[in-house]
Parts: sequence; C-alpha cells; structure tokens
Amino acid sequence: RRWGPPALVITAALLTAVAVGCGSGSDDEAGSAGPPPTLPTTTSTAVLNEPAARGLEAQAALSGTLAGLSEDPAAASEEAGDWTACGQPLAVPDERMLTTRRVFHPPGTTAAEDLPPDEFVEVVLTTVVHRTVTAATTAVAATFDLLDTCPATLEPDQLTEGWAPAPVPAGVALDARAARATMTVTSTGIEFPTAYGCVTHGAVVQCISVWTRSPEATAQSFDSTFTATSAHLADAMVT
Repeated sequence: RRWGPPALVITAALLTAVAVGCGSGSDDEAGSAGPPPTLPTTTSTAVLNEPAARGLEAQAALSGTLAGLSEDPAAASEEAGDWTACGQPLAVPDERMLTTRRVFHPPGTTAAEDLPPDEFVEVVLTTVVHRTVTAATTAVAATFDLLDTCPATLEPDQLTEGWAPAPVPAGVALDARAARATMTVTSTGIEFPTAYGCVTHGAVVQCISVWTRSPEATAQSFDSTFTATSAHLADAMVT
C-alpha cells in the first residue's frame, strides 16, 4: 500500500495481520471454538475467535488524532497479505486474526502531497490481533531480528537501507522494539528518514511507521507518536 507522493512503502510493514502488514484465520477457523466468549478485558489470554479479535482491535484502536496528527479516514484499511520484513518471509507461524491500518498527517491535510518538505510527516499505525500471546511476541521478535541484519530492500522506485536498532522512547511502558532506516526515491534521489516500532500487550500488537524529510523530525515524530500509541494501548487493555 502506498501513501503520499513518493509512494512510501515500508517493507517492515509486518506484523500486524503488524510492520515494521497480513494473513489471518478464516471465519470458519476463527469460529471453530464455539460461541463467542465474553470479550476479555485484557489480552493476557488467548483470542479464541474472530468476534473476540475484532473486539480487542476496537479497544486498541486510535481514532481521530495521534499525538497531534489527524487521521485520514480514506486511508484506513483492513488487510491480508504476506508476512514479510525486509522483503523476506518471516519464519513464524501465521497466526494473525485481524490487521487494520490508519494513516495520520499534520492537521488540515488529507495527503502527504499537500505538505511542503519541511512540514511533511506521515505516520501509519497498524494494529494486529494474534491468536495467542505467544504468536504476538514471536512475530515481533522475528521481525526485528530480521531488520537488525537487513542490508537493504528494493521496491519499485524506492530503496530502503541502513536498518539499525533504535532506542525505545523513555515514555513507552509496554514491551517494545524499534528500528530506523532511510528510504530513497530512486527516480529523484529524495530521502525520507524512517522509523518503525512495535508495542505488544498480550495478543495485540501495534506498530507505527514514520516518515519525514529530516532525521530530526522523524526522531521527534516517532518519539511522540510511539509514546502515545503505547499509552493508549496500555489504557485500553487494563482489567
């Protein structure tokens, strides 16, 4: 999926059913456990079926704004696709049940092309509900372990390289990992410093991808949006 004029595509878009993207069980498989159980108030237990997964996604969802950025409702989506990072398949069981994405921009804009370079910022929030807590933590670990050794990923008209572990903001209380890289539009040479991070709470994983036109702006936007995402997820899943 592409957002903004340079067709920003983060290959770590994983994880979610996240990234750093998302196959899920079929409706029949999801409902095989019998009638929907009462929606758990925490994700510390396994998700048994699709209704429960959708309930947890609704609890975890951010709507409207994210750390001062405005949501673009037209860009929201529910996705199913390959589980990959750095252009490679992840060697983990695909136990995602539900993956949704939301896109955020500065207030007053509906797309990244509306922004001058010094104001450009784009954040993609992905929420993934896994079948089990183990599946969630395994998927996140596999994704970032792969990114830590990823030399580069070449997509149509863009090259993402320089993946490296990044510090998790001090305000993030949940289990989390982060990484950074630089995406270059090959036809123009324009660079977009990129940051990617995921927080995990039980079977729910939320990841954000951030692009701006400067490393400083990317770091600042990542810190604020990742911290807000973590706080919201923690609050949404309290018992």
